[in-house]
Amino acid sequence: MFNVAATTLGGTVTLNSTVNNTELVLDGNVTLSGGSLTMSNATTNYIFGSNSLDQLNNQETIQGAGHIGNGQMDLVNSGTINANVSGGITIDVNDGFTNTGTVEATGGNELILSNSGTVNNTGEHLRPPAAARCR
Repeated sequence: MFNVAATTLGGTVTLNSTVNNTELVLDGNVTLSGGSLTMSNATTNYIFGSNSLDQLNNQETIQGAGHIGNGQMDLVNSGTINANVSGGITIDVNDGFTNTGTVEATGGNELILSNSGTVNNTGEHLRPPAAARCR
């Protein structure tokens, strides 16, 4: 588990789960900017808040497989979220999801929007593939 305090996190971050959970836990509002966050091809990668009031502001690329939100944060995306490996990405936020960037699944992979409350997509791209599920 890697805890991130209220700050801007730049550079390259890798969540490299294989079997056990690998967690990036927000402690307050966190902005990802100026780098990338890559998750391995495992659904046991997690990005979530330490409480439901935390917010992730993504201004870079998040890619790979895993869970964003886990029912415990708000998500504002102006960067790219790409489910580009077979494990797919599940976005499950408790207090809404705002997208002004790109959210996509490429290569026939899976993107799931689950229990995300209000999804505010204000002009950019929300592109799940034909196999995507929204629930």
